Amino acid sequence: MDLAQLIQIEIPTVVGASKHEQKVTEAPAHVTIITSDDVKKFGYRTLGDLLRSVPGLYITYDRSYGFIRVRGFSRPGDYGGRILLMVNGHRLNDPIYGSAPPATDFILDLDLIDRVEVIRGPGSSLDGDNAFCAVINVITRTGRQMNGPEASASAGSFDTYRGRATYGQIFSNGEEGVEIAKSRNGPRIDLVPTDVIMPQMGGKEMVQQIQPLLPKAKILFVSGYADDALTQHGVLEPGIAFLEKPFSPTRLTYKVREVLDA
Repeated sequence: MDLAQLIQIEIPTVVGASKHEQKVTEAPAHVTIITSDDVKKFGYRTLGDLLRSVPGLYITYDRSYGFIRVRGFSRPGDYGGRILLMVNGHRLNDPIYGSAPPATDFILDLDLIDRVEVIRGPGSSLDGDNAFCAVINVITRTGRQMNGPEASASAGSFDTYRGRATYGQIFSNGEEGVEIAKSRNGPRIDLVPTDVIMPQMGGKEMVQQIQPLLPKAKILFVSGYADDALTQHGVLEPGIAFLEKPFSPTRLTYKVREVLDA
């Protein structure tokens, strides 16, 4: 590889090391990045399979749950609470035992992962407890990266099966959302999550225009603005599904399930 090719090499970025995006060469930590391309090349099926490829990490399995271990730290009966696992910066560790779900109990399909950041070393000053040996931050793919519907399914012996259906689209404002709803020619949309306050057209106005186009779709409003600003947009009225920012992946999952079942 000559000098010109070396100059053109793209340096990966990391978010979990300093709570903002920076190049791994500038991060104050030893960082390993596993990308979605690595997942496809090596055929990883679970997050535990992926983490086994990281030097210094290994996974134990007691036929019920999987646990993330660091070389040199693995006492009998230990729940592996010395490593913090996050999705897009949101903590996933169990609040009682501090364990993280790396096996089939992980909340995401690996197809939805853009990259996994493994930051070695103590990180409790930034991320609190559990970040004693390492911080693992899973970054998901965005709607812009999907740009349409996706589906996957797999099956195996002993009644093992799984499936996934995903739809991703970038909406920069409410007007774009309305245009996409008008021109949509794909699978049925069951849920439309939208921010309340957006440029050009807000979420409430957008919903009023797309509901005739998507009559069976449920609506979920999200926002981090104060209650007085949200009251003006009428999204705090009874019967309207609303989720306040910031929220954890678990809370989002339960809220989506609640709205779809309503």
